Amino acid sequence: MIRHASMSVFAALLSLSLLPGSTYALEGSYAETTTATELMSEDLASDPAYEVKAQLYTIPANTTLPWHTHPGAQEIVYVLRGPFIVEVEGEGETKLATGGNFHLAPDLVHRGRNPSTDHTAKLYVVRIKPKDAPLVKEVDR
Repeated sequence: MIRHASMSVFAALLSLSLLPGSTYALEGSYAETTTATELMSEDLASDPAYEVKAQLYTIPANTTLPWHTHPGAQEIVYVLRGPFIVEVEGEGETKLATGGNFHLAPDLVHRGRNPSTDHTAKLYVVRIKPKDAPLVKEVDR
């Protein structure tokens, strides 16, 4: 289920984790077009079996990400530059403009899309995930 959160939560998260990061290659079918810059990665203070990861994603125009899950992870997304569309299997699409946000519950099969024909989308993403779980698991559809 996608849940919209208040802008102040995302502003606070953004200000806490905008640290110099490294850009790294993504794995899977969209690796050649989408980039991710890790801004933060640290243990979750209340449960050392989990970690918090913050990333900046750049998704080129006319790019659709494959169906995937984030095993065991809570995902919170803030759209720095839109539009961006998130589609959750069985729930339909949610269209987000710049400043839009959503929360994705663990293990939901979903995909994202940048419908723009002329500019990249930029997303600020925070995930709380089990340390022993992969960040992303692609799903055949």
